[in-house]
Amino acid sequence: MRTFVYIDGFNLYYNVFRGERNKEHRKYKWLDLESFTKSVLKKKYKKNTILTTKYYTAHVSGAQDQTKPHRQNAYLRALELHSYNLEIVYGKFLIDEAYRPRVDSEELVKVYLPEEKGSDVNLAVHMVYEATQDQYDVALVLTNDTDMSEAFRIVSTELEKTLILVQPKHVKTAKSLSQYCFDILKFESEDLVSNQLPDTIGPKIRRPEEWK
Repeated sequence: MRTFVYIDGFNLYYNVFRGERNKEHRKYKWLDLESFTKSVLKKKYKKNTILTTKYYTAHVSGAQDQTKPHRQNAYLRALELHSYNLEIVYGKFLIDEAYRPRVDSEELVKVYLPEEKGSDVNLAVHMVYEATQDQYDVALVLTNDTDMSEAFRIVSTELEKTLILVQPKHVKTAKSLSQYCFDILKFESEDLVSNQLPDTIGPKIRRPEEWK
């Protein structure tokens, strides 16, 4: 079965690497996306052939952490050099400032409001368009973004393509997505551990020290 892989980069980040709950996963951010998604798929669907992997992300801001863009850029370059058939599709990352009340008082404090724009739309549009062009039989999608539900409906019911979701084991799958999916593949920490990029790629690209 011809398979396209679609990865919602920020959904992956927030569900797997962000927050105290995912603290032990932070050293696995140097993830080989092609190897990772292939290994998760092949556990159950050995006859599927992945034709391409698409990673939807955006360049992060250094407003809160000036070293963050350097780590991300190293990772993106590593993916580009190491991957065989991976396409990185960029949205935009915006940082606004606003005043919000403190939890324990009415005092207003200035806060950053980070927002990623475009990646979910890009993923949905590409998935639908490429289905209309009959470029794949199966879409393997890593997301839990409910904004994708209409795209899922069109691909599954109107275009009659097979949708398979990939998600971390601890995430509760949104019903608005699962109702259109043929299957849901859950991955665990071991899948991250066994699919890391080499620590050094080329003469200059190295895994950030913070990710070891």
